[in-house]
Amino acid sequence: MMKRTGLAAVAMAAGVWCSAANAQCPDDGLQIAVNNYYALAKPDADVPAILGNIDNLVAACPADPHLLKIAATTYATGKVTDAKESVARLAHARQLFEQMWDNLNNSSVVRPVMTPDGATMYVDFNNLHDLEGQVRNLLFQAEQVSGVLAAEDMPAKKGAPPRACRSSNTSNVQWAYFWIKDKGDHPGAWNLMDRLIGDCEAELAKGRYINMLAQRASAFVASVKRTPAQPDALKKLLQAKADSERYVALNGGYYIVYWSESDEAELLSMLATAQSNANAIPPKEKWFVEPLLSDPVTVNYIAMALDQAWAKDMEVGVSGGYKNYVGIISSSYATIKAQPDPMPGRALLFKAAKAHASGAVRAKGNEGLKEPPVFLYNWIDPNYVPPKPKQ
Repeated sequence: MMKRTGLAAVAMAAGVWCSAANAQCPDDGLQIAVNNYYALAKPDADVPAILGNIDNLVAACPADPHLLKIAATTYATGKVTDAKESVARLAHARQLFEQMWDNLNNSSVVRPVMTPDGATMYVDFNNLHDLEGQVRNLLFQAEQVSGVLAAEDMPAKKGAPPRACRSSNTSNVQWAYFWIKDKGDHPGAWNLMDRLIGDCEAELAKGRYINMLAQRASAFVASVKRTPAQPDALKKLLQAKADSERYVALNGGYYIVYWSESDEAELLSMLATAQSNANAIPPKEKWFVEPLLSDPVTVNYIAMALDQAWAKDMEVGVSGGYKNYVGIISSSYATIKAQPDPMPGRALLFKAAKAHASGAVRAKGNEGLKEPPVFLYNWIDPNYVPPKPKQ
């Protein structure tokens, strides 16, 4: 049996609406829905019959958001026999929530109903985010246990037109991101994010939707941080970089809540490491010409190369003359000098050397190595002024 959720307090006996053919929405439809919800708590509850009653009510009252909220909660709460059945129930609960959103014109309206013990309860929409988040996570869990994905969590069909871009897409992408960050990869979570962002492609430039790009980028980074050696590490980080660049462009900059400069710096460092591990770092002849010259990740490429060279030099010590490290600096500088304007290349090389020397970019195992002497690279700085000779 799947656990009952904490969606409401334990209920007592309640009356059940059993009419299967009400053409019109009954005046007390919301109360009947609440009665059915509470009836689930009875030890001898006939769950299929109760859900049948809920289906009849939804068919008769398809535009009543309060009733639809109770219907969704009832589907999410009923006992099930196995995880596959739970997937079906929770997926339907989510469909009912979407139907509720489509008909929710005034979320401030509160409607009173009676509980089985005669107390007054108010049906409102104050707890929707927490409630839907619980259902979303329960669905991810049921999918993981059963190995079955709900229709909405399957890959989008190629060529299929996008669905309507809903305001609830942002919350769903956020829940998918949190699942991946906290619990690990989930195919349904990845598929959901991709589909919902695709549904809002035409709306991404409108403030509230671009945050989905930042959250997907964060999910890719979280996934690789959890399992750095995974086969898809490089692919995920490249997609994260694309999402990052698009988010910054559409947002007009960074935003500390969703995607900050430090988030991007961490991504670029991880990307350079992944490319190094996959022998996919571009050759140094390309570092100092476009498009790599202005690509932020190139700093990390160069710093990683310097790190590898410095680690080799440290095996020998000062007696080796730092030949590997100096070799990269010298050959890079020769490439830079051949450019029509060498200043951008010098600035890039100096920035990379500083990033490595400071420890901001170091391969695992090299964190404790001492930093290179500053005289090995400070002269590359376009603003470098040689010290005056002593008189």
